[in-house]
Amino acid sequence: MHSFLPRGLIAAALATATLLAPVAAVHACSCAALGTTADVVAAADLAFVGTVAGTAPGGEDPMMGVPLVRYAFEVERASQVTPAVVEVAALDDGGGASCGFTFGVGERWLVVATSEGGSLRSNLCSGNVPVEGIGEAEIADLVDLLPVEPEPTSPPPAAAPAASPSGGAGMPLLAVLVGLAATGALIAVMVPALRRGRPR
Repeated sequence: MHSFLPRGLIAAALATATLLAPVAAVHACSCAALGTTADVVAAADLAFVGTVAGTAPGGEDPMMGVPLVRYAFEVERASQVTPAVVEVAALDDGGGASCGFTFGVGERWLVVATSEGGSLRSNLCSGNVPVEGIGEAEIADLVDLLPVEPEPTSPPPAAAPAASPSGGAGMPLLAVLVGLAATGALIAVMVPALRRGRPR
C-alpha cells in the first residue's frame, strides 16, 4: 500500500512552515524526521481527518510560558474510536521557537495529536497536513490508515408526543376536555333548576 503522503511532501510542508517563521525561530524549532504518514499515524495517540469548527483561548502552557489555542474539529475518520467533535490544543507562537501551530476555521486537516496531561496536543513537528488538494489515490490510502468513523453525537431528548384524539399520549388530555364539557353541561342544567326551587 502506498503511504498517504510521500515522505518528500511532508518534508516540503515542514520546510514551507519553517520558511514562514521568523529567522530567529528557524534555529530554535527543529523537527526530527517524520517518516511516512503511516509511521506518523502509528506513533500518534490520535490521528484524524477533521474540519476546524471553532477556536478558543486555552490559557498559558506552564512549561513554555506561551499561550495555547484550543481547536474544535469535526471528525470524519480517525485512527481509533473518538467522538464526532475533538478538541486539540496547540501553542500560539506561529511555528516559532516553541514549534507552535495554527489551524484556520473551516480548514480540513490530517491532524496528528499526542496526549499530554489528559488533553490532546499538536505542534509543527507532529506531521499535520492540509487535506485540500490531495489526490484521490492518497485519500483512499488515508481511509485505510484511519479506519474508524466517529461516534455519532447523542440525539436530543425526544419531545413529548402531541395531544391526539386518536388515543395514546393524547388520551389524558381528551379525558380532561370531556370531563370539563360534562361539568359545564351539568352546571347549565342545575343552576336554573336551583333558581326555580329557591323560595321567594
